[in-house]
Amino acid sequence: MADTRYLPVLKLIASALAKFPPYIGQELPDDYLNKVIQSWAYLEEHMMVLENANTGDFNNAVKYNILKSIIGGKYIPVPANNNLVVGNLAINSPDTLRA
Repeated sequence: MADTRYLPVLKLIASALAKFPPYIGQELPDDYLNKVIQSWAYLEEHMMVLENANTGDFNNAVKYNILKSIIGGKYIPVPANNNLVVGNLAINSPDTLRA
């Protein structure tokens, strides 16, 4: 089961995220997300190994869901598409969440 493969990395991410209060608008959303992403930067190599070994273990969708869960305090629900940009882009990765 995939959960058992990436559970150790998720536990490390959880400890990195524990220092961040839920997002309630205390700073610009992109600044907040950038800090969160930087807090797990040291785990990127582990995430890449998991992703390369087992597609879907730590792809952008998994990272997006983690970010969406912590920014959701202010933005519930996070919309599926960005209606503010041409083409109505899907919000489904860390990069599109920040944009």
